[in-house]
Amino acid sequence: MSRTLEHSPLPWAVAFAEERDALDYTDARIVQDADDDMRVAFLTNDGTPENRTGRANAGFIVRACNNHHDLIGALRWALGRLNDARAAGYGGVDVGEIEARQAVLAAMGE
Repeated sequence: MSRTLEHSPLPWAVAFAEERDALDYTDARIVQDADDDMRVAFLTNDGTPENRTGRANAGFIVRACNNHHDLIGALRWALGRLNDARAAGYGGVDVGEIEARQAVLAAMGE
């Protein structure tokens, strides 16, 4: 079974609900940035303390997802430089740290 799932095209954006009727608790929608009507996910807020951070959570999710590929690329680049340094015989390269970061990439299916 493949661990890679298809997701909605990036980038994503947050669309906040400005007006709601009494039965609609949708507070923020995560949407495809190019198409505000293409809903990726939504967060609700019924006014309880557990849900008051919904808007911040939506923003955090969008920033993490929109930057995911760049962050993976940066991690791969850094691992390459560490492996180059280790191969060149530079001291102070922590092999355990390299292996830990490689395990993160593997666990993510990258």
